[in-house]
Amino acid sequence: MKKYLIVLVSFVLVVVMAFVITGCASIVAGGPSVLNVNTVPKDVKVTIVGLGNGETLSQNTPCIFTLNKNSDYKVTLEYQGYKSEEMVIRRGINGWFWGNILFGGIVGMVIDGVTQNMWDHNLHALNIEMQKISETGVLPDKIVVDYPVTVTHEDGSTSVVYMPINFYRQI
Repeated sequence: MKKYLIVLVSFVLVVVMAFVITGCASIVAGGPSVLNVNTVPKDVKVTIVGLGNGETLSQNTPCIFTLNKNSDYKVTLEYQGYKSEEMVIRRGINGWFWGNILFGGIVGMVIDGVTQNMWDHNLHALNIEMQKISETGVLPDKIVVDYPVTVTHEDGSTSVVYMPINFYRQI
């Protein structure tokens, strides 16, 4: 019976030490961030540049990027005949990092900081419908659409007239 008690206590100590010597964010959300990119149309060129580490990644959609947690990233999407898109993916403190207050203590916070697992990016999936531009590559200043309107005359006959509707580009 004494042997079983010693084995049980040893097992409990090993489990407790595993939680004490690792950080909450490292346990729950360790490893790099993942960014899943999908676009309409497909085969859009996606270029990601690390603002803190200078890392440059490039793929065509649909694609998945593995991002280091030690940097913010600038994302650029480009496709012939479509307006380019640009955005920044920022990093912030992972919510699991604060779990160290209850479970990991200072040691857990240090481990999460050293392993960069205290950070997480604010965006993990990107679904974008690209905007088509004109053949010349420049958006026109004015677009006119002829809207059909049915007119009823005094004699009861009807005819269709087209009323122009003007759309102007905002600057």
